Amino acid sequence: MDEISPFAKAVFVFEQHPEAGEYSADDVPQLLPQADLIAITSSTVINHSIDSILQHTSKQQTVVLLGPSTPLTSRLFDCGIAALFGVRVADVEQAKASVLAGEIFRKMHGLERVSLLRSSV
Repeated sequence: MDEISPFAKAVFVFEQHPEAGEYSADDVPQLLPQADLIAITSSTVINHSIDSILQHTSKQQTVVLLGPSTPLTSRLFDCGIAALFGVRVADVEQAKASVLAGEIFRKMHGLERVSLLRSSV
């Protein structure tokens, strides 16, 4: 949040278990419609909360899905998502070695960042 705050009038961070300065999922219906840009982590796909978030967005807002678990499929553009930011395995052997070595994601080798943009963004 500290990285984004200098560039925005307001930043709302929603968490299932909010800490100081964060909001709960119960606050999404009230606060999310105020946002111009909505960045959703791909963990919301895994924990099944993405649908409850997307129902509070509009076509006037820019919605992006980001993170290493982002499903890199253009079918998500049909759900109102404007951009996908994720990773793909570029070198299987390097990625496999990183996993076997127990490396944290940020230190893994053999991965490539991928950005997919909806054509009407």
